[in-house]
Amino acid sequence: HVAWHDNRDGNYEIYYKKLNNSGAALTPDVRLTSNPATSRFPSISTDPNGNVHVAWVDNISAPYIYDGDLYYKKLNNSGAALTPNIRLTASPYEFVKYPSLATDSQGNVHIAWPSRGIYYKKLNNNGTALTPNIRLTSAPYYSYPPANPSVAIDYRGDVHTAWMDGRDGNWEIYYKRSLP
Repeated sequence: HVAWHDNRDGNYEIYYKKLNNSGAALTPDVRLTSNPATSRFPSISTDPNGNVHVAWVDNISAPYIYDGDLYYKKLNNSGAALTPNIRLTASPYEFVKYPSLATDSQGNVHIAWPSRGIYYKKLNNNGTALTPNIRLTSAPYYSYPPANPSVAIDYRGDVHTAWMDGRDGNWEIYYKRSLP
């Protein structure tokens, strides 16, 4: 399963495609977003039932092109939508970029994203929030903003998050682990 953004229709939108183990297409390109705003930076994961979960940044409700909110959608194994687009952030000037999404053995969805800090949210298998947006970093606003989180779930259900952070004037890798 792959997801990407491109502007083949004159505007950046999110697309999905399912491939076999050799890389041959099993589905056509499936357009997941369709709005006049910019949709970018998808992250994708599958759950134990074969459903596909996608998170991305969309500026449909944002006042500026570089601003944006985090969205989520669940698909079946062929790319058909099982949920509508679900908006996960709703503050002005979020500046959300590059979300990272992973699913656990129960099918719960874990998302980390940068936005004036690194944030985390847990959803159930249908996109209902199980936690509020949790800020993982507490660097002051004027410091270098953290970036590019990556989230993973281990076999015990522990959530592992790593990201780049320049809070001390030098870019370093930081890490947090949370128990289920």
